[in-house]
Amino acid sequence: MENLEKYKPRKLSEVTRGKIPEKALSSNKGLPDNFESENHLLLRHCQDLWDNLRDFRERRRRARRYHRGDQWGDLIFNVDENKWMREEDYIRSQGKVPLKQNVIRQLTKNLQGQYRRNPTKTIVYARDREDSEISEMMSNAIQTVHDLNHVVQLDAAALMEGILSGCFIGKYVYTYMSDMDTEDIFMSNVNPNRIFFNGDLEDPRQNDIRTIGEIHDLTMNDLIETFGRTTGDEEKIRHWYSVDYYHDYISSGRSLSSDFADAIDFYIPQNTGMCRVVEVWIKKAAWKTFVHDFYDGTYKTIDASIKEVEQMNVQRIKDFAEMGIPAEEVPLMQAERRYDQFWYVKFMTPYGHTLYEGETPYQHNTHPYEMVLYPLIDGEVWGPAEDIIDQQRYVNRTFTRMDFIVDASAKGLLLIHEDSIPDGMQLGDFADEWSRVGGVIKYKGKPGVPPPQQIAGNAIPAGMQEMLATQLKLTYDIIGIHQAAQGQSPKSGTAASLYAQEADNASINLKDFMDTFKYFKKKRDTKVMKLIMQFYQEKRILSATGGQFARQANVFDPEKIRGATLDLALAEGPDTPVYRQVIEDVLNNLLLNQMISLEMYLEHSTLPFANQLLDTIQRHKQQMQEGGPVDPELQAQVGQAQQEMEAQDPRMAKLLQSM
Repeated sequence: MENLEKYKPRKLSEVTRGKIPEKALSSNKGLPDNFESENHLLLRHCQDLWDNLRDFRERRRRARRYHRGDQWGDLIFNVDENKWMREEDYIRSQGKVPLKQNVIRQLTKNLQGQYRRNPTKTIVYARDREDSEISEMMSNAIQTVHDLNHVVQLDAAALMEGILSGCFIGKYVYTYMSDMDTEDIFMSNVNPNRIFFNGDLEDPRQNDIRTIGEIHDLTMNDLIETFGRTTGDEEKIRHWYSVDYYHDYISSGRSLSSDFADAIDFYIPQNTGMCRVVEVWIKKAAWKTFVHDFYDGTYKTIDASIKEVEQMNVQRIKDFAEMGIPAEEVPLMQAERRYDQFWYVKFMTPYGHTLYEGETPYQHNTHPYEMVLYPLIDGEVWGPAEDIIDQQRYVNRTFTRMDFIVDASAKGLLLIHEDSIPDGMQLGDFADEWSRVGGVIKYKGKPGVPPPQQIAGNAIPAGMQEMLATQLKLTYDIIGIHQAAQGQSPKSGTAASLYAQEADNASINLKDFMDTFKYFKKKRDTKVMKLIMQFYQEKRILSATGGQFARQANVFDPEKIRGATLDLALAEGPDTPVYRQVIEDVLNNLLLNQMISLEMYLEHSTLPFANQLLDTIQRHKQQMQEGGPVDPELQAQVGQAQQEMEAQDPRMAKLLQSM
């Protein structure tokens, strides 16, 4: 049973996405069920930090409304009725329909389309050539984690969040994933409505974060499964919340809407079937003993004083003396006391009870969040969507005014002198006959009485359409998406080089924002790399996506990392079809000129059959070397690969046949 214990599944809730130590709930044992003064003050502090972000959340909510299409929801003061009301209600009270043309949505879709059209993959570069194999293995490991977490969808959602609010934030931990029955790195985006942190940030890298946390809503089952270790812990948790949370149901609000996010409260969950948990990470400081042990070369902190370390050195000298080693040759421990800062985490109930607390379990010595705020000028944060709200409002106003004018303008108005109406005919009969196809009206003209005439006024005043076109152009100019960037057809006679230059120049306005998004991904992947180095303690098979890695990189070996001095840098490599075609062209030329072998070509090729063909060739060569008969199935596989390659490049097929 002891051997099987480590294979027992350990399912954890999404609240921590990490291993819960045995000390969970230990700080509450033997304490009365009332507020803990320290936790109470900490909760009040967290609430203040969350309340201080209210303006940010309201501006984000407004940008989201405009992006969704609710663009007449701003409040205005109606002087006639002496009250505040929504613009939409005011326009409807005038008997008109509030028209809108959602320009913001089209521009954000263009930004997301540019991201999806130009995907990138994180590549770990080793500054030391000796560690190139390790860097390739780490690159494959990071991409395996990306595939496991569907990072393309996560990044698309994070990009949309950045467009609306200017905030990129995610959480990255190592945990057990029940749906895949494995322990691995879990990546997630964090809703800015639930996050709180110290708002006096000035560093664009966000290195001045001192407190960061999140409010979670968990079911009672998830809560007990995450923090409960015994049946006594379960009883204590149920008693703390004092509510029957056996059923997860929604008592008010609309499902699949923003009602819950807009009405979120710090202490009380909107869903009455959920339990509120407050997670907070605080940067603390204390005097610690740092020990450099020359016996194994480690440098770490220990729970001992300098005097106790000296006593351990004395004991070590005695132990080595028994083995005949003189005292001057004994590797001792060198200790010093330093005032050190560290990250401390607490999970609390909204009533002040501690569910779990402790120092950060991560070797990167920080919190599991990664956040980048844009543009962070004097502490202000906003997204590109907020830049064009005023233009969006003016476009809607112009359309609505044009609708007002069209309704109020003369459209086929008939002017007739009353003396011109024939005897015995009513005005309505005259109008019906006038508008009837082939109608004939007989009347006697009188001197000085003008004949009937029909007036068709100009529906749209001159200049209004030009004003609308100007506002639309300003909208595209402000956000930086021009016709070339949208992929629209150029004007007749436009040179291809000029159009390509226009498309490239159009991307300059977006480069600052998109590079900020890339910086967020780099910080995130750096944290993911450190988690891999910490928690991947055994060999595991990696998924070499795209076949761009060598066979040695398909297996993650933690021993290689421990035995090497790593000095890695993260960079993003393009993953577009054009880029892959360039790689294939270079490899083809090298192979045709016999500068590389076929195996080397297949190891780096991105062709879908490259890995399969490489395995087949290696097995074929092994059978030839052993002198045995060649498997007919292998010959068939080689022939099939030759046909596929011939479709790609006939010269490559002939080269394969000769080899």
